[in-house]
Amino acid sequence: MERTEVFPAVTILILNWNGWQDTIECLETVAKQEFTDFKVLIIDNGSDDDSVEKILAWALGEIKDISTRFSGLVYPLVPKPVPIQVLPDPETEPNKAMDYYLLKLDQNLGFARGMNVGMRFVTSFLKSEFVLLLNNDTVLDPKALGNLISIFKREPRVAMAQSTIWYYDWPDRIANAGGIILPWGQTRYYKKIKASENKKIEFINGCALCVRRSVLEQYGYLTEKFFFGEEDFEWSLRARKNKLLMVAVGNSKVYHKIAASSERNWRKDGRKVIIFALNRLIDLKDFWPRWQWQILRFLSVFYFAFLLLTRYRIGGLKTLKFARTIFKYAGSLKQLQKEDIDFVLNNEI
Repeated sequence: MERTEVFPAVTILILNWNGWQDTIECLETVAKQEFTDFKVLIIDNGSDDDSVEKILAWALGEIKDISTRFSGLVYPLVPKPVPIQVLPDPETEPNKAMDYYLLKLDQNLGFARGMNVGMRFVTSFLKSEFVLLLNNDTVLDPKALGNLISIFKREPRVAMAQSTIWYYDWPDRIANAGGIILPWGQTRYYKKIKASENKKIEFINGCALCVRRSVLEQYGYLTEKFFFGEEDFEWSLRARKNKLLMVAVGNSKVYHKIAASSERNWRKDGRKVIIFALNRLIDLKDFWPRWQWQILRFLSVFYFAFLLLTRYRIGGLKTLKFARTIFKYAGSLKQLQKEDIDFVLNNEI
């Protein structure tokens, strides 16, 4: 009799780039989930530190002390060793008897391309019903995964669902429960949600985002037009265009170190405003009529100039230069990859 292959309900994708301390803290809380029908794929995004070695050391039980403000969720540490298969490339077929995999990429592909490698790996090999995109700088409540998956089981129309994201450093405050997309292309997060509520949303946050594999296969993966951010906004626009139902789950609690990775690598000098502005304007080109987009492009110059002057305290002449850069490259660029960012920041700022 031919053996029937059993696939996991969920594959959790965790992208690591030079952040092994955050990743192992996250993994401890993933391993303690009450819902246990899952596999974990850690994607090392070309780290140039000792992240791979440290994650493997954690799996072997060689790291006994994990820095955390959530001792009750992280400790006691899960029994070790945690068997983990190291995959040298995305084409390597996994041992499906394993529950944890570490996929090594040769270079930093950015968030979207890195996660897409993982999602394609799931659709090719692991074939789980659901895929959870999880930031490595998060800590999960033990019921987070089970409560997230239960909404899909109860409501077949749900295509994507996100956990309610709480601040890691202010754990009694909600950072976001998804949000709405405003008429001028900005988003507004929901900051309140009842534990019993499953809130319909227009904008889904990629911090802890679960999607049906069937949705990936029908509507595609994350856009790869952007190296730094924007991919969850574009996915939300695409989902709305195709009338896909997205929800935030009130009793799925995930604590996030908001902007931990970006603040380590970006100075607070207004550059991230330029990248955000270019991302958003380039993104909306594909969804808005040309005339409407041109109006937005013009008005955005004034909005972001005001933001630079007031929030970032950038001087008038420098703000003018920043605003001119946004207007110029929003019109000429069709994507914003790392080389585009480097060019703009090094040659125009």
